[in-house]
Amino acid sequence: MNSRKLHTVSTVGMGTSREQRLASAEGANPPQVAARATRIWGAVVAMSVLGLADIAGAATPTNLKDLQQMRFPQPVRVGSLAGENVIQAGVNLRKLGVVLGVFRTSDGDLELVFRYGGVFGFGSRVIAPPIDEVSLVGPMVKINDLDKMDLAALPTFTPSDGAFLNANEIIRMGIDRKY
Repeated sequence: MNSRKLHTVSTVGMGTSREQRLASAEGANPPQVAARATRIWGAVVAMSVLGLADIAGAATPTNLKDLQQMRFPQPVRVGSLAGENVIQAGVNLRKLGVVLGVFRTSDGDLELVFRYGGVFGFGSRVIAPPIDEVSLVGPMVKINDLDKMDLAALPTFTPSDGAFLNANEIIRMGIDRKY
């Protein structure tokens, strides 16, 4: 490639604003593009101020079941969950424990049973948050809306009335694309 061609390529778009580049691509002049964008954003702001469009709370779930439905529940074999890592939502991807199984209460609610806390297995206890509080992130199970204090406040799991699900049973769990 000669230096003249390289120089031509490197200066394309220099000294032009984003609106001008978009306008030239669309065949419109820059003031028209800027005016159109201003009108659109003005209309959106006006509608949200007047209450005609609820932008911030458009899809705000009211309970755990609604939130779980927003996570696009997928069929999952219970046996594939056993032994998987349980992580906490957030930046540090803190490992909380390992899945022991899924428990169905006498009310029909599902709970994810896993060992939580302790150091190298000493001092840990078994807890069971509702299945609606968790989602799948790849092969891991993520606790979504419970923080460290909420998990510590959960009672120690004791299988009283209900039963563990068979490894071949299929349940529906939400999926998540971010840790």
